[in-house]
Amino acid sequence: MEAKEAKEAKEAQLQEAQLQLKAQIAALGLQIRELRHSSSSSSSTSPSDYVKTETARLVAELNSLKTQRRPPKQRHPQAVLNASGRCQFFLTHKRRCCMVRSGVKDGYCTNHAASRTNTNTTTPTSTMRTRIACPINPKHTIWSSDLERHTKRHCPDRPQDQNDSTTQPSFFSLSINRGGTTSPSSAAAAAAAAPALPLHLQSVTSVRKLDERVKRLIASVIPSCVPSDTPRLSELQPETCRDQLARVISLSLVQANGASSASTPACSKLLKHCRQTASIVGHLERVGLTREPQRTTFIELGAGKATLSEMLAETAGRGGSYVLIDRDTFRNKRDKFILGAHKENQCVRHTIDIGNMNMSAIPEVMERDRCVLISKHLCGVATCLALRAAVAMSRELGKGEEETKDCAKSKSKSKKNKMCGMVLATCCHHRCIWDDYVNQEFFTSAGFSHKDFEMIRRTASWGTSCCLGGAKAASSVIVVEKEQRREKISIEEKADIGLRCKMVLDIGRLLYLQSAGFECEMVRYVDGTLSPENRLLTATTFANAC
Repeated sequence: MEAKEAKEAKEAQLQEAQLQLKAQIAALGLQIRELRHSSSSSSSTSPSDYVKTETARLVAELNSLKTQRRPPKQRHPQAVLNASGRCQFFLTHKRRCCMVRSGVKDGYCTNHAASRTNTNTTTPTSTMRTRIACPINPKHTIWSSDLERHTKRHCPDRPQDQNDSTTQPSFFSLSINRGGTTSPSSAAAAAAAAPALPLHLQSVTSVRKLDERVKRLIASVIPSCVPSDTPRLSELQPETCRDQLARVISLSLVQANGASSASTPACSKLLKHCRQTASIVGHLERVGLTREPQRTTFIELGAGKATLSEMLAETAGRGGSYVLIDRDTFRNKRDKFILGAHKENQCVRHTIDIGNMNMSAIPEVMERDRCVLISKHLCGVATCLALRAAVAMSRELGKGEEETKDCAKSKSKSKKNKMCGMVLATCCHHRCIWDDYVNQEFFTSAGFSHKDFEMIRRTASWGTSCCLGGAKAASSVIVVEKEQRREKISIEEKADIGLRCKMVLDIGRLLYLQSAGFECEMVRYVDGTLSPENRLLTATTFANAC
């Protein structure tokens, strides 16, 4: 107690001495200004030597007192790291040490314990627990004693058998949304029909002939199916999403003005995705699919982190039930934010392949009257699987039984069509598969073969790669003709061909939905400079009016 009082007294004395010195320095400063002002009319241009010497002495004494009050800490860096209680492992890509509390005596967390170099330990090697890299994903480490249990049960990156019904949800049905089984003979024929040469080695003549056939096929369905060969641009910013957009814009401006050059791309990326998500929500409102969210189950296909469902749950879809479908697992998921956006929101996530999903048997779908499909960048064949699942659900009333369009006459709730519609942002048309494509008849009736379809889907990649301007993807195609003469396809021509191939694949999907009773449209929900994968498929049924 006495030592504490003595320390406080010493601190008070130092503070008083500093205040006196500061007062003296201020007085000297006033004298210096007066001397400079008086010397402006005389030949002398500097204050007296006495004032200079006295000022220097007082400043040195003040600095000495500051040093006595707060002596500099000269500690070993290792001691500083250990004193912080956090892991010492230096993360090169983040330019800092790991922030996890160590939990072990040598100063490393469990994830980075394998990186320590402690050669002075007296612990026998046979009794030490060692960390090893996970054999499935070396980005994380595990205890060597837990290797077998981790790889079989606990590793989030472990391969899962999507066709094993014992580990799948109750609505699992093997290949229910696939295009049908392929016999060995037909598989061999399909392999033979596929082009043997890579796309960049195909002749310019064959590529341009295929493009002319695609042009004629698109022209044959205008304007009965689509108004033009290019979807109209319709980027929406609904009132319900204005707060989210304003928050992201302000955050981007603050971080950008913070002048961290590394954070600027992240800010622009955040704003880009927010604009896309807001536009999708706006189209959901435009077609009336968010009219009664309390009665609706929103199924996000290819959900990923579920940022689309998060914005919908915060805006036009408050009180809805959200089912997140993806065949992979993700970190930093937004599920808890969906639940926290509104007290009536419900959210559940299922890990399952869309091809094996019986949509009408999902428990959350059976609990509510309406069902809406949503997706942001549903990749390739997954779009076809989703369309087939939606059509199957809309026809679930049974063979030969048709649903009346008058909802007042529909007495049985179990027989009511719950599929109200969908808003799907498509992407990666080059990953479509002929066997699972929903409208093969659209191509075969126009004289296209499986080989032609393979060429179309491969060429569709030009619609995005050439628009992005990638060095490798946008390089001109160099081919060798029969006359051994080299010819090139320009980047602009490649982009046009790729966009037409994407359009013809989407037209086949639109015709498939129209034949099933959907009213559908294809639009560009954002500008191509924001995202080259900017096609949005909207479809509704008469059940949406019920």
